[in-house]
Parts: sequence; C-alpha cells; structure tokens
Amino acid sequence: MRLEAMAVKIPPVEGHPNRVPFEGVLTMVNTASDKAPAGARGHRVMLTRDAAEKALPSLLGMAVDYRPGWDGHDARRKIGLLTEADLVGQRLVVRGTCTRGIFPRWREPFRRIRPSRWA
Repeated sequence: MRLEAMAVKIPPVEGHPNRVPFEGVLTMVNTASDKAPAGARGHRVMLTRDAAEKALPSLLGMAVDYRPGWDGHDARRKIGLLTEADLVGQRLVVRGTCTRGIFPRWREPFRRIRPSRWA
C-alpha cells in the first residue's frame, strides 16, 4: 500500500462549540465515476492517481459546502474546512472540521448522521 498525505495544522481546542471533526472519501482514483458529474456533459470521468497526487495541495484550506439532497454543491452553504487530504489505496480521503454553531438552520440533516455532535 502507498500513502501520500498533506495537512494544515489547526490547533485542537477541547470543547470548542463550533468545531466538529469529520473524515470521508472525496473520490476514488483510477476508477471511473458511477455517473457523470456536473459539467462533464453526460460523460463519466476518471481521476488518475498522478492527477490526484498533484492536486492534494490545492484541497487544503478549501471550504466544504452542503446541499440538502446531498447531490451536489451549494457555495452559499459553507459548513466547514478541509485540513487534510491523503491517498489511501484508491481512496482520496479528506479530513477537516464542520462549523456546527454558525449555521443552525443546516444542522438538521447532520443530526441524522451523528446526532450527538449536532445537538
């Protein structure tokens, strides 16, 4: 297994009211997409490992946004920040923090995922 990683160090603050850490798979590398992403004119796409490795630095510090149907992006609904990006096998794994208290009207969908974090 090969592992590549980059991170922005944000100091932990125990009990911070607005920081909720998250981790997830952004995409798979060297694998065709399940469906065509927005802007691909109906074509499935594939992110090569080489392109993903080159793009890792550009992910750090990027905003995380949210769309109610979990089916796209809405730049007006910023909910967090990416602080780490790693290639783990074929997975492009990202980590960061979501800002719980700043966006109260968008908490409800997240309560269904991790209820204790979004009270």
